[in-house]
Amino acid sequence: MDVQKYRQVMERIKGRTDYVTSIYRSAESMGKVSVFMVESICLQLRMAIEDIAVACIVANASEMPAVANRLKKEYRPRHILKSLEEINPKCYPIPMVENVSGSTGRFRDTHERPEGDWLTKNDAKSGYGKLSNFVHQNLKYYDGPPIDLNATYSFAQELTTKIFNLLSHHHITVLDENKMYRVIMSSSSDGNVQVAEFERVDDLKVDDIIKEFDALSDEPAAKSKGQPRVTN
Repeated sequence: MDVQKYRQVMERIKGRTDYVTSIYRSAESMGKVSVFMVESICLQLRMAIEDIAVACIVANASEMPAVANRLKKEYRPRHILKSLEEINPKCYPIPMVENVSGSTGRFRDTHERPEGDWLTKNDAKSGYGKLSNFVHQNLKYYDGPPIDLNATYSFAQELTTKIFNLLSHHHITVLDENKMYRVIMSSSSDGNVQVAEFERVDDLKVDDIIKEFDALSDEPAAKSKGQPRVTN
C-alpha cells in the first residue's frame, strides 16, 4: 500500500469533516439553518464518502493494479466497493476502539468497534444516495414535495458522527495477510493523520532477533509478533 497516498486521502476527509463541523457551530450560534448551509454540508459529506471509497482503492492498488486502473474514472462508492470486494472482501476500513485502563488511564490494547455508531458499507451506499438527492434537488422542484431541510440537517449530523467513528482509529487489511495498517486520524503528537504499517514476523525469525538482542543487552528482550513502521 502506498502509505503516503492513503494518508493524504485521510487528511482530505478530515478537512471535509472539520469544515462541516464549523458549519454546525455557526448554525448553533445563529440559531437557524439555511438551505445554503445544508447544501454545503451535504456536498462535503458526499465527497467524504467518495474519498473513503478512493482510500479503499489506494489501499489495494499495489495488489490489484488492473482493478485500480479500471476504477480511476469511477467515483460512485457503490460501484467502487463492489469491484474491490470481488477480490478483497475486507477492503473497507475496520474501526477500532482503544482499551484504556480505568485506574491509570494508560493504553492497554485495541478491539474492533461494535457496529451501530459508525459508517458501515451499507450506510455509505445509502447515505451517498440521500446526500446526492439533496445536492441535486434543484432538478426536482417540479416533481414531488420539497426535501425537509431540518430532517436533512439532522441526518447529516448523524452521518458526520458515523464517519468520524469509522475513521478516527481504524485498520486496513490487504490481500497480503502478512501486512496490516493502523491509522489514527489525529495523533497525540501533532494532530496529523498517522499510519503505521505492521508486518508479520515468523516465530523462528523473532527468536533469532531476540537472541541477537539479548547478546547485546543485560535485559532479556520481550517477544513481539510484529514491528510497526510509522509514517507521519
